[in-house]
Amino acid sequence: MGSLCSHCKKCKKTIDHLATQCGKMLNSDYLRRHNEVVKCIHLHLCRTYGIKRGSKLKTHSVQSMISTQNVEIRVDMSIMTETKVQSNKPDIFVYDKTKQEITLIEVGITSQDRLKQVEIEKFHKYDLLANELSILYDAKVKIIPVVLTWDGVVSRYFKNYMDKLSIEKATRTYIQSVVLKRTLESMVVEHRHGVRVSAEEYASAAYQLAEVACCRDTPVKDMRQIENLSD
Repeated sequence: MGSLCSHCKKCKKTIDHLATQCGKMLNSDYLRRHNEVVKCIHLHLCRTYGIKRGSKLKTHSVQSMISTQNVEIRVDMSIMTETKVQSNKPDIFVYDKTKQEITLIEVGITSQDRLKQVEIEKFHKYDLLANELSILYDAKVKIIPVVLTWDGVVSRYFKNYMDKLSIEKATRTYIQSVVLKRTLESMVVEHRHGVRVSAEEYASAAYQLAEVACCRDTPVKDMRQIENLSD
């Protein structure tokens, strides 16, 4: 499979490249998939702090900032500090006014060979910001990386990070499945436009989704079955 990616025209066309590494897809498919995870975590936080109780994920709207007597939640906003910090725009900023605690959440979706590296990078990305915020707010600051591979695989630290956010197993599983589902939807579009990815890679990805989201007992090997999974 030596042909080049039809988007960037630079790299070899593989499912890993199309799923996470193509710069031309950064602001479209990758951003939508990333925002699905942010949306899920944001709704969880809104429920946790009593801002929204019965809201469903499908109808949930992510606001840039929510502030109540007990909490302030910001999404994709630059955080101002006394000393200028370059990395100052976490995916989610949570200031628990009751506990005097700040949580910085950063979402990342990558390939399996970069999972550990990206998780470490996300964990340390806001070290300087955390130091500044701890002084500015006189608060304890923690950084939570939420990193998955495009096919929903997570590291052994993922559960621990989810526990710190009080995210239960059902929500964790949903996050894993929605990442893979959105990836497969992109791959289906690529397939329909004549971009061929090997049958083995498609089957492997579809089987991952079947295990995580659909609890199927047998692997999915036919392209039509994969297309049905994205409906």
